[in-house]
Amino acid sequence: MRILFTAVGARPHLYPIVPLAWACRAAGHEVRLVSTPALAGDLVHTGLPAVTLGGPPRYTPQERADLATLVYSQQPWPPGWAARADLLPPAAQAYLERLG
Repeated sequence: MRILFTAVGARPHLYPIVPLAWACRAAGHEVRLVSTPALAGDLVHTGLPAVTLGGPPRYTPQERADLATLVYSQQPWPPGWAARADLLPPAAQAYLERLG
């Protein structure tokens, strides 16, 4: 089986998936890691086949600040929200739309 592991351009998103990627490779699967060019060195150091794609998000400094405020000001989301996004308050729905 071919398995592609993706990580956004940050180490905290990459390193937690590396053990699973290695386990899949040890089980005989064809594995690739992909992330942004900012993580190219980290991808190589995992020892797994890696590909870079894309680039950094195109946010203005103000958009980055607004997004950080959204991330850290969220109240806990209700159980079952993944199956029913309508359970989320409007601010949480706007946050998801912005990320998507």
